Amino acid sequence: ERGRRITDAARRRLETIMAATELGAGFRIAMKDLEIRGAGNLLGGEQSGHIHAVGFDLYTRLLSEAVAEARAAASGAPPPAPAPPDPVVDLGLPAAIPRDLVPHSPTRMTMYQRLARADTPEETAELPREFRDRFGRTLPDELLNLLFGVRVRALAKAAGVESVVRRQDRVTLKLVDEAGGARVALERALGRNATVGNQQIHMPLDQGRTPWGQALLEVLEGIQEFRAKWAG
Repeated sequence: ERGRRITDAARRRLETIMAATELGAGFRIAMKDLEIRGAGNLLGGEQSGHIHAVGFDLYTRLLSEAVAEARAAASGAPPPAPAPPDPVVDLGLPAAIPRDLVPHSPTRMTMYQRLARADTPEETAELPREFRDRFGRTLPDELLNLLFGVRVRALAKAAGVESVVRRQDRVTLKLVDEAGGARVALERALGRNATVGNQQIHMPLDQGRTPWGQALLEVLEGIQEFRAKWAG
C-alpha cells in the first residue's frame, strides 16, 4: 500500500533480492532470510521457516550436478552419473553458525558450503579445529551441534546407513540393505549399545555414563568396521 512503512525485516529482504542476480543467488536469498528470521532447528524435521541440513546438502548437490551437466552438454560429453543421495539426518538439535561468531555474511555462507562439501569421516574430524583456528574462540553449542550432525552424516554414508533419526528415547538407524544372515554377528559386534533388526538398528538414548552422541558415533563406526570385515 502506497505511503505505508515497511518493516525493517521486509526492507532487508528486498535489498537482498535486488542484490542477488547470478547463479546460486536463490540459495543466498534463502540464507539471508534465515539470518533475518533466525536459524531455528537446523537438524530437525521442520521445513517451513527453517533450513534443514538435508535440504542444504540437497541444494548444493543439485546445483553442482546442474553445472556439471551444463558443462558436459557444452563440450559434447555425456552427462555425469548422478551421485547417490546423502543419508537423512534428523537429530532434533538446534544447530547453526552463530552470527556473533561469524558476523560477515559471505564468510558464514562459505563455511556452510564448507560443511556441505565435507562428506568423509576424515574431513569432518578436522572441522572443529578448523573453526577454532579461523575464529579463535570456544565454539558455542549450536555450532557444535551442527558439526556433530555433519559428522554423523559422513559416518552414516561410510557405514551404509540410509537415515539416522532421533525420537523420544532412542535413535533409529536404517540400513541401505537388509542385515540378513549378518544380523546376529552385527549385534554382537555393536555390543550393548544397539539392537539390530532386519534393516533397522535401535540405540537407546540412555547409555549410562556414555553420552548418547558419543554412543551414536561409536555405533556408526562399528557398522562401518563390521561391513569392511564382512566384505573381506
